[in-house]
Amino acid sequence: EGNDVSVAPAPMGGRGAAWRAGAGLFAGVVVLALLYFLVPVRFYAWVKAFHVIAVIAWMAGMLYLPRLFVYHCDAASGSAQSETFKVMERRLLRGIINPAMIATWALGLWLVWRGGWVGVQGWIAPSLADPRAAGVQDWSEDEVAHWLRAGWSPRGAALGPMADVVAESLQHLSEADARAIAVYLRGLPREATTPAEFKPAPPAQLDLGRQVYAKHCADCHGDRGQGRRIDGQPAYPPLAGNRAVTLDAPQNLLQTLADGGYAPTTAAHPRPYGMPPWRQVLSEEEMAAVATVIRQSWGNQAPGVTAQDVLRLR
Repeated sequence: EGNDVSVAPAPMGGRGAAWRAGAGLFAGVVVLALLYFLVPVRFYAWVKAFHVIAVIAWMAGMLYLPRLFVYHCDAASGSAQSETFKVMERRLLRGIINPAMIATWALGLWLVWRGGWVGVQGWIAPSLADPRAAGVQDWSEDEVAHWLRAGWSPRGAALGPMADVVAESLQHLSEADARAIAVYLRGLPREATTPAEFKPAPPAQLDLGRQVYAKHCADCHGDRGQGRRIDGQPAYPPLAGNRAVTLDAPQNLLQTLADGGYAPTTAAHPRPYGMPPWRQVLSEEEMAAVATVIRQSWGNQAPGVTAQDVLRLR
């Protein structure tokens, strides 16, 4: 019945829609650029959100366009109604579908390139068979099961991509499933590796690192890397003896320093304490120096870090 309703002639233009679509894409790029500088730690999540919006817009347009084609076929050729449908189709294609498709592909490819894998994000996944790395053979079953669901224990916190895994998946495990995983992880055969040869860093680098640590780190992690408790509960993890700090490869420590350390918010640990990012505050030399001090103090004996190691993150 709606097809009998007369429709006034509409202008043939589609260029206006294309210009508006271009302006919208440009505005989106500007917003993402601002987010990159204002909230670099959450930039990946913002890009993911824009990507989801673009996919929805693209698919909605693709689903609605055939409906317009059906109505268009019922209109007399050359009629005002037919011309109106032509304009609607062009505007939908140029103003919504094509820009949304471009945004979907561009943002999706960036997500895959920048953060689709742990390795691509710049983090490494330590061996679960090595107690010096991420093995939990020396933990109790209760400790492992609790960590899987909470993302936190006095032994350490889940950070980086692992924090996302805990927040979006592991915290929802049943107690029985968490314990089953704990039994499996504790039962993995040990494959201990030989520590890298320890070479003390140059005194000048250590002096710089101590200055940076005293200014930015000691209030939370302690003068001796002992960590900090608030209201009797562990708040900031100790750095002394922390195996995430002493891994032979420093990538995970540098990622935490650069982009901040945020444990997941879970039902078992609803208000985790976090560490702000220092990427925009510290130079490459300062970040390398403080990372080296952390890795070579309070009994820690891990290889030093260079400014080149930091530059690889940027």
